[in-house]
Amino acid sequence: QVLVVLGIVFLGLPLWRQGIEAAFEAWRSRRRLERDPARWRAFEASRIRFGTWVGARSYAAAVLIGAFALTYAVMVLVGPERAVDEFALVNEKVREGEWWRLLSCAFLHGGLVHLFFNSAAGWSLARIARSIASEAQILLAFFLSAVAGSVASTLLLGETSIGASGGILGWGGMLLGMALRHKELRPTGLASNIMRWVVVIALIGVAGMGFVDNAAHAGGFLAGLAMGLWFVRDEEVALPTGRPLPLPGWIAVGAVLGAPWLWMLWVMLSARFAGR
Repeated sequence: QVLVVLGIVFLGLPLWRQGIEAAFEAWRSRRRLERDPARWRAFEASRIRFGTWVGARSYAAAVLIGAFALTYAVMVLVGPERAVDEFALVNEKVREGEWWRLLSCAFLHGGLVHLFFNSAAGWSLARIARSIASEAQILLAFFLSAVAGSVASTLLLGETSIGASGGILGWGGMLLGMALRHKELRPTGLASNIMRWVVVIALIGVAGMGFVDNAAHAGGFLAGLAMGLWFVRDEEVALPTGRPLPLPGWIAVGAVLGAPWLWMLWVMLSARFAGR
């Protein structure tokens, strides 16, 4: 299954994007040009203009990815089994009242490949999201989607699970929701690009059904979709949406969200150095 997933990512996806998808886009663009040249020019202008927006750096995403990497380093130091036992999404322990696992599991990863793919996908999506949403919205979408994905996994699968995929899929859902509703984003092609990305994620989920938490993916994506639709409930709101947080706001957010993460690291490290 791992080889199939790697084949989809490194062989199937490039062949699809550079071959089938490129040919289809060229054919569709020519059809638009033949039917309505004025509309084709407007459509292409929107896509080019949107291309100039994309690429903003998301500091929230950078901090999250750094937290994933540091948590993985601590996992390696203390032993993956101990970290999973304390903070992974374990159905029985969640039902016993260990609710922190719904979020703490998002910071754990099962290996460097898992960490790399989640970080790369998250960084790519966050760079697009930062062009149309505020940092606070990006951060909110990740945490709520991660929790929603964990809840879906607990209810539907009930298997031990780790990884930030629910939160990262939430960014994809958020982008799709905003692209579907906001009038400036509809003609950019963002919605169709996100849908193709969703198809790829679904194929990976099917190929890796034995180790991919599809319930968390779906739950996180749907939560992000709902937030994206909510963020642009006024389709004429100026982009990027949302007001930037002042420095005191970021300090408060960092204290509220950072303290549980630091506690998680402390628990793992203290157990390691105490010899337990």
